[in-house]
Amino acid sequence: MERRSFILSSLAVFGALAQDQGGWTAQPDWFPFEPENDFTGPSVIGMADWLDRPAGKHGFVQVRGDRLVFEDGTPVKFWGTNVCNARVGMPKEWADRYADKLAKYGINILRMHKFTWPGGREGIGDPADSLKLMEPLARNWDYFCAGLAKRGIYTAWSHIYGHRLTPADRDRVAAYDEIMNANLPWAHLRRSTIGLVNFARDLQDLSIGLTVNMLNRVNTVTGKRYAEDPSLAYIELQNEDDIFWGHTQVHLDRCPTYKRMFHSQFSEWLRKKYGTEAKLVAAWGEGALAPGESLEKGNIAAYANTEMSGQVLAAVRQGKTPPQRVLDNCAFLHEKQNEFYSRFVEAIRATGYRGAIVGSCWQAGSGISHYYNLLSDAKVGIVDRHNYSGGMRAMVSAPGSGIFGAGMQQVANRPFGISEWKSTLGNPWQAEAPAIIAAYGMGLQGWDLSCEFASDFDVLNAGLREYNVDAPADIGQYPVLSRMVLRGDVREGRVISTRSVALADLQSGRLGFQDQVRQRGDVKEFSGTVPPAALAVGRVVVDFVEKPTRTVPPDLSRYLDEQRKVVRSETGQLVWDYSDRGFFTINTAGTQGVVGFASGREHALSDVTITVETPFALVYVTSLDKTQPIAKAGSLLVQAIARTANTGMKVTAAGRVVERGNPPVLIEPVRATIKIRRSGRCEVHPLDHDGRRRPGTTPLAVNPSARLSEFQIDTGRDRAIYYLVEFKS
Repeated sequence: MERRSFILSSLAVFGALAQDQGGWTAQPDWFPFEPENDFTGPSVIGMADWLDRPAGKHGFVQVRGDRLVFEDGTPVKFWGTNVCNARVGMPKEWADRYADKLAKYGINILRMHKFTWPGGREGIGDPADSLKLMEPLARNWDYFCAGLAKRGIYTAWSHIYGHRLTPADRDRVAAYDEIMNANLPWAHLRRSTIGLVNFARDLQDLSIGLTVNMLNRVNTVTGKRYAEDPSLAYIELQNEDDIFWGHTQVHLDRCPTYKRMFHSQFSEWLRKKYGTEAKLVAAWGEGALAPGESLEKGNIAAYANTEMSGQVLAAVRQGKTPPQRVLDNCAFLHEKQNEFYSRFVEAIRATGYRGAIVGSCWQAGSGISHYYNLLSDAKVGIVDRHNYSGGMRAMVSAPGSGIFGAGMQQVANRPFGISEWKSTLGNPWQAEAPAIIAAYGMGLQGWDLSCEFASDFDVLNAGLREYNVDAPADIGQYPVLSRMVLRGDVREGRVISTRSVALADLQSGRLGFQDQVRQRGDVKEFSGTVPPAALAVGRVVVDFVEKPTRTVPPDLSRYLDEQRKVVRSETGQLVWDYSDRGFFTINTAGTQGVVGFASGREHALSDVTITVETPFALVYVTSLDKTQPIAKAGSLLVQAIARTANTGMKVTAAGRVVERGNPPVLIEPVRATIKIRRSGRCEVHPLDHDGRRRPGTTPLAVNPSARLSEFQIDTGRDRAIYYLVEFKS
């Protein structure tokens, strides 16, 4: 997967980073993260008993309006991660340790990503035949899926990311050699059907055939066909692909057979719409057809790129009528994509599979191409998106920025998920991302699915790597965040903004609002009539409606203090202060905490007061009980994390990693004072990095009063990121 770091801003939010030729590196007082990777022994942080075992006990996952529920009506939210490539076929002893790791950290879904690429390391697909799997690795995959389900962990298939051709496909496709020799600029997508598959039925048959074969496969451990296994939560038709994306045009230009096919299909579509070339010219205008183009020849060119909607946007802004040729082109692409998705869904359902389905997870530029594509995905089922955050900007400095901005694509009557997200290596504030997604995304916005990208290790001490979840600032927060999500601590907000889109709006090119998407690779930012800060207030959705309706900007005046630069959620549980470098507080019955640049002030929450000394830190207090709040639970978990870096890692002021360094990961100490307002004597114990009580350690000093317990944590002194608070009767 190609990733491009995007510098969103630089020194203005660089803040208190340790200087090293204008960049940053770990400081001498940072301490090493040294877990023993004990995933099954007794642990304060362990969450295996929080998972509803076995996966599938309530029946298949269903899409009901904007919710995910099981067939028996039980609602569900999925908090998960990804595993990639041939690792889905890892040896059995690794698979057991990996599954135990996920269960311990409260992960209830694993998205299996791009794992059907052929050949050993990159996938478990058969190098000779792209419709088959390699049997030895497929048997390992069977074992892995069964072991996950036994622990209460669902699986999802993101199995196709550019279906790669194999020798057996030569007689199955129209132009095998053209695809194999296309030499696309993205090496990982070469020799694949990427882009072309959205209109070419021969290539669609490959994706459909592979998926049907996999669903009809009998798991050698469970004895069930995958189509009959409700632990398979959802199937994604294709990863990061759509007919509007730029790579479709690139691939077309290198595969003349498919280009002619594409133009012929567009010409036939135009013939059905207009009947004659004279009527077509009357609609498009004189000169709209290029020399040599005609309906009779069937060679009227269609284009697949997001620049088309840019032309529409430019015309609308100038008060002009958008070019009808471009509008027809976009409508044609939308219909072709819908045809593909309909064929694919029908074939999946024919196997007997009753779970949820995702179209694709990629947005398509700005304007009408973006909303045509979003509508296609909404027709399929779950709306799923990706977003990343790079460079040296902390997302807490701007509500609704960065990864969280993907929520601007939530559709009113569909479940929403974000199946790939991560702050990139070199961003010192990366610990903020899981907190924002858990509190604001899964909580306030009511998202149904999150899978951070990616967990490719069966241990937690492999060091910081690009897109690696297995680190203290990421999965290390899950003992708090998983509890917060699975317990439903943060209430879903009401809808405070709806952008209405009718098919007639798309056909005319005139949306009832302004919208802009700025994109570099996987990093996207959203703005327009609805400000990104609205995401920090309440739910923001797109509604596909019958008749055009003008969108009114949301009235945020009750919740947004622009002078003080504070945004309060309409539920009252979350407060985002962006007056300086930014922080937010979480104030629920089950979890309370502060995230970001929150030093120098006292944060008084309902049951807890937190005063942080460290410039950037995340400090949480959460109940360890499934049903009891902080005010009543017998034991609480305190977690504190700040910046992290590999040993020897060096990063420039622009966020470029010049030295990656090596394990162990080093953690910046967090110093904070915590006051818990409740009666009863308590003890506070530092835990080791596996969340276990350390034998022989002395509890922290606690200053008690009638209804208050106060103590100081220093994670550097204690070599801890977790603390157990036990109340004595």
